[in-house]
Amino acid sequence: MLNYKKMPKVELHLHLDGSVRPETAAKLLGIDIAEARKNMIADDKCLDLNDYWTKFFIPGEVMQTKKNLELISEELAADLEEDGVIYAEIRFAPLKHVFKGLSLDEVVESVLKGLAKKSLKTNLILCMMRGDKEEDNIKVVDLAERFLNRGVVALDLAGAESIYKTIDYKNLFAYAKGKNIPFTIHAGEADG
Repeated sequence: MLNYKKMPKVELHLHLDGSVRPETAAKLLGIDIAEARKNMIADDKCLDLNDYWTKFFIPGEVMQTKKNLELISEELAADLEEDGVIYAEIRFAPLKHVFKGLSLDEVVESVLKGLAKKSLKTNLILCMMRGDKEEDNIKVVDLAERFLNRGVVALDLAGAESIYKTIDYKNLFAYAKGKNIPFTIHAGEADG
């Protein structure tokens, strides 16, 4: 019988916000573990991608300090190592973690610092968000450029594609392409 935990694996599409341990979120926010689980883990009644996004509220609340970002990133790397992952590309939207005063650079630096505490080889993909202002998403492109090949390997566009059409972001991708930043796009999940 195969031992899947020991089988070497590569993880190429993993959301940092969706990987927060409910136990950690509960402890850091001072809430009941059952409440954290209920509000962080999608069940069979999850209607669509937009419904699924509601499960990111608690992780977003807890991921607003350097210390918490570092801890959550380190725990994720530990969980991946335990599962036999040998390389991971982890994506997240830095703009979602500046609500208590962190700069975008501090957000990325904190995540990289946490990941570096484990031996697992990791890289980041920074998400621009559908529905965010173009000038804010441009800040994410510029952030990716500053950290390119220093822990960041690409950009992504994530969010509610059924509401915010991919074509509306062509200027952002042209801007990223002009800076030679690789990118990927969440598309086809909810629209076409």
